[in-house]
Amino acid sequence: MIITGKALDSSEPLFEQLSISPPVACDGEITLGKLISHVVCEIVAGASATEHAQRFIRALTASETELNAKRSVLKTSSDTGCGQRLNVDQATAIVLKAFVNGLFLIVVDRAEQRELHKPVQLRPTSEMMFIRLVLLSGG
Repeated sequence: MIITGKALDSSEPLFEQLSISPPVACDGEITLGKLISHVVCEIVAGASATEHAQRFIRALTASETELNAKRSVLKTSSDTGCGQRLNVDQATAIVLKAFVNGLFLIVVDRAEQRELHKPVQLRPTSEMMFIRLVLLSGG
C-alpha cells in the first residue's frame, strides 16, 4: 500500500510517501478504523519509527493543536536505552480521535472514506491519502 498526505492549504506533502504492507488477514476488506490502526502501527514499527511516526502524527493533528489552543504532546517510552519509541496505542488513539473530530479526510483508491466502522475494499496496490483540513478563522 502507498500512503501519502497533503494539506489543503499547501502544495507540499505532509510527509514523504510511504509504502507499507497491507493488512494480512483482511481478505481484501477491512473497516476504516482497523485500516487506520494498521497504518499507524506499521509506521510506528518501521525502521526509523520515531522520526517518521512523530512527523506523521504531528502532520495529522496540527489543526487539533491549534483548535484546542494547547499542545498535543506525544509521550514516548524508553526503548532499552537506545533511543525513544513512540507508543503505538497512544499514536493510534491520537490519529483516530483526529479523524473523528474532522481534522483530516481519508481517501482510499480515489474514494473518500467517512466512517470508521464501514468496510473498505483493498487491493495490493491500494493508495491511501490523508488530507489535513484547514481551520477557517473569522467571525
